Amino acid sequence: MWLACSSSEAPTASASAGSAGAAGKAGKAGAGGKASAGAPSAGSAGASAGGAGAAGSPGAAGGAGSAGGAGAGPKTCTGRPLPPSIPPDWLEWTGWSCECSLYYPPDGPSALPSLTWEPWGDAVPPGVDCRRASYTAFGDARVIRTRAALDSSTGHSLVQLAVEGQTPKDDSNTFYLALDVDTDRPLSVMSQPSMLDCGRKTLLDGQFLLGGVAGGRQIVYRPERGEWANAEEGWVGVTFAPGEAPTVGARIPVQTKLFSTTWLASQAGVFEWHVGKMLFAPWGGATVPVLKSSDDADGQPPVGLMPLPNGHALLEVGGNVTRGVWAWSEASGAVPILRKFGDTTQGDGGVGSDGKDIVWVRGTGKPPGVEAPYTKLDVMTAPYSLDPAAVQATARRLKAGNDDYFPKRYVVGCGYAARALSPIVGGGDFNGVDLALTNISAIRHRLVELREFQSGHPG
Repeated sequence: MWLACSSSEAPTASASAGSAGAAGKAGKAGAGGKASAGAPSAGSAGASAGGAGAAGSPGAAGGAGSAGGAGAGPKTCTGRPLPPSIPPDWLEWTGWSCECSLYYPPDGPSALPSLTWEPWGDAVPPGVDCRRASYTAFGDARVIRTRAALDSSTGHSLVQLAVEGQTPKDDSNTFYLALDVDTDRPLSVMSQPSMLDCGRKTLLDGQFLLGGVAGGRQIVYRPERGEWANAEEGWVGVTFAPGEAPTVGARIPVQTKLFSTTWLASQAGVFEWHVGKMLFAPWGGATVPVLKSSDDADGQPPVGLMPLPNGHALLEVGGNVTRGVWAWSEASGAVPILRKFGDTTQGDGGVGSDGKDIVWVRGTGKPPGVEAPYTKLDVMTAPYSLDPAAVQATARRLKAGNDDYFPKRYVVGCGYAARALSPIVGGGDFNGVDLALTNISAIRHRLVELREFQSGHPG
C-alpha cells in the first residue's frame, strides 16, 4: 500500500512513507494529480500460478532452462523448486549467475493486474484528496520496498515495487515491478526465486535491491561486501519492451569488506555511490567521477543522492556536524549550490527538487564542530539552478522546520513539497507516519496525521 495526494487548489507532490522515495505528478483528469509514496504494507491476495509437471523453458542470455518434471513442478537453475507465486511459463535468466537467477514473463507484464485505489479516510484536511493503492498479484504477497520517479518523456509518475512472494521459511522470493501510476498499468516485472542460493549469509547479501525507474527501464542492484572469495556486485536492468530479458549493466569486484555499493537510475544513466564517492555512467557509456570527499573543501563525503527528471542530480554531503548540497550535470560537473565551507554552526539538507524548484531545510545556531541539534530550522525554497549565486539570491523561507536534525528529504512537484515525518512516542516506538505538505507559492503548510500507517517501521 502507498499513498497519493492531490489538492483541489493545485496538484501536489507526495511524501514517502517508510524508506521509499516518491515523485510529484499532475495526475488524471478530475483528480488534481497524484503522486506515489511508498510504505511497507500488506498486499492483498491475487492471482498466482503454480502447476505440476510444467516443462521448463530455455533460459535467456546464457542460462539453462528450468528443469521440469512430471508431478514435481518446475525447478530453478540450481534445482530448487520454483516458488508457486512465479508462473511456470516465465523464463529463467541466468546472465548474472545460475545461483542469482531472475525470472521474467515471455510476453511482458500484460497479464498482470492494474493498481487499485481507494479513499484514504478522514485523516486529511479539507481540499486534499488522498488515496491509497495496493497491488493484487503474486498470491499472498506484500510490498516491502518502493522507489518512484517522474518520467520526463511522458510526464507520468512511475513507481518501482519490491513485492515479497510465497516462499519457504527463511527464504525470500521477490518480484520487482515498474508501474505507471497515471495509467495504473505495470511496465515490466522480474522475479528472484530465492536468496539462499545467491549467497545470503548476512542481511541483504544475495538479494537484489531497487535501483529505480528511468530511461525507459527499471534496474535492480546486488549489494555485496568483500568477505567472500571473488565477491562481485553490480546492477541488472530490463527495458519496458514486452518480453525483454534482463541484462547486466555493471559488474565490479567488491571494493571493501564493510561497505557495499548502491546504484540508482536516472534519465541520463546510472549513478554509483560507494564509500565517500559518487560515479556516473550514461546508458551504455563509460563511468565518470561525480563527487568524492576530497572535492569538498571541508572533506565531507557524499551521503545522499537525488536524480532529477532533467538528468541532473542533487548530492548531499556531510553529517550531523555539517551539511550541504551540491548539484551535478554532465555538462557542469558537481557545483556546491548550498554549501557553507568552514562553518559548522549552520547547514542545509533534506533537499528535494523537480528540476524547477528546490526545497530544503536550513539549520542554524548549532555549536561549532560537534554533533548537536540545530537551535533553529527553516524550510527554504529557491528556483533550481546550477549557479550558487542565483540559488542564494532567490532563496526564501517557507516555514519553520519540525526536527532537531535534518529530516527525510523533500519531494517536490507542481508547486508543492512533501515529506514523511516519523514521530517517536513513549518508549521510543514509531507510531504512525505524518505527512507534511507545503505549498511553495502560497507559503501554506499542512500537517496530516496518518495513523493508519501502523507498520512498525520508521518513516
